[in-house]
Amino acid sequence: MPFPITRGLGSLGDGSLSALLTTSGYGSPGASPSPCPGFSLLALNVYVDHLDLVFSTNVALSAYALNPGNWSISTLTSYPMSVVSVSAPGGPTVTLGVTEGQSGSLYTLHMPLVGINDLSSNPYPGPYVQNFYAVGVGPAIQIAFAPDGINVQCIFNEPVLASEAVIAANYVITGSGGLTVYSVVQETANSYLLSTSQQTPGASYLLTVSNIHDLHGNPI
Repeated sequence: MPFPITRGLGSLGDGSLSALLTTSGYGSPGASPSPCPGFSLLALNVYVDHLDLVFSTNVALSAYALNPGNWSISTLTSYPMSVVSVSAPGGPTVTLGVTEGQSGSLYTLHMPLVGINDLSSNPYPGPYVQNFYAVGVGPAIQIAFAPDGINVQCIFNEPVLASEAVIAANYVITGSGGLTVYSVVQETANSYLLSTSQQTPGASYLLTVSNIHDLHGNPI
């Protein structure tokens, strides 16, 4: 609905409401607002279980940005990563707890578009997408022992791909003439029972494992 405020104002004549509101006084340009000082992301440091984002100034996160669900990690590999926790103690570093990725593979961190501010409440201007290469750690044998004279129990320190871990050719037992591995049976996600040729009581053997990956694609 028209609002008749432009009459009787001298030089404005029949100017519009919008013209009046964007000037200071009767036609003098208003002062432009000062731009907010910017800050930047200096580094993205990658570890097995977390990422450290180092900004050029101390930062504070809103409740929205502290929610891990508002951060995401994408990749073209078959081994996804996700953000499980967000921590910002008030310094220049924001720490993201993450699941393990495939070592050496390219991933992309997607940051929330709002909620990352400096201590004067100035918002982070971006960019909000950062590429990085994952750092992963492959599985290892936690313990191997012979429960009897024809079996060897092999326990890994983390779950491994069962399709690879049940292949007998991936296990070599040497020492004291060596042993033949006939078959492998999965007992749990990280425990496998090897059926072997007859073992010599009191003999010392060495178990070597190869061609087995963890669930994140990292090789032993």
